Amino acid sequence: MSAADQNPAKRIALSGILGALCLITLFLATTLPTNRLFFYGLSTVFCALIIIEHGIRAGILFYFATLLLALVLIPNKLRLIPYIFILGHYPLWKTWIEKINHPIQEVFLKLLVLNFFTGIAYYLFASLLLIQLVIPLAPILIFILLQVIFLIYDYAFTLIISFYLKKLRKLLN
Repeated sequence: MSAADQNPAKRIALSGILGALCLITLFLATTLPTNRLFFYGLSTVFCALIIIEHGIRAGILFYFATLLLALVLIPNKLRLIPYIFILGHYPLWKTWIEKINHPIQEVFLKLLVLNFFTGIAYYLFASLLLIQLVIPLAPILIFILLQVIFLIYDYAFTLIISFYLKKLRKLLN
C-alpha cells in the first residue's frame, strides 16, 4: 500500500492534480492543429498512475470522472471520441490483460480491445451521427497502420509507466 492510500487528503489531491492534467492534455488534443495523437496518448497515462497508486476501482472512477468533465468543459465534443471510445479506458484493459503474463496473448488481446472499441467508435461516428467519413487510404492499409501505431503507443506507454515506477514515484511519495 502506498503512502497516498494511507492519507485521504493526499489521495484526493493526487487524483485532482492528475485529473486536471488529463483534462489539459485532452483540451490540447482537441484544439491544437498538430500533435493530437501525442496528447490523446498522454491523457491516458494519468489514469494508469491512479491505478498504480489507488487500484483499479479508482482507475474506473477516474476514467468516468474525466470523461464527464471533458464532456462539460471541452468545446469540441466530437474530438473526444478517441478518448471516450478507444484510449481513455485503455489503462484499465492494459492492467487486466497484463496479469496474464504471456506476451503473445497479451498483444492479441490488446489488439482485440483496440479493434473492438475502434469499430464501435467508427459505427457511432458514421452511422448514428449520419456523417460520411472520407478515408484517403484503402481500409486494409488503415487497419494495418492502426495496429502498428497502437503497438508503438503501448510500448511507449509501458516505458512511461516503468519510468514512473522506477524514478518518479519515490520523489512523489
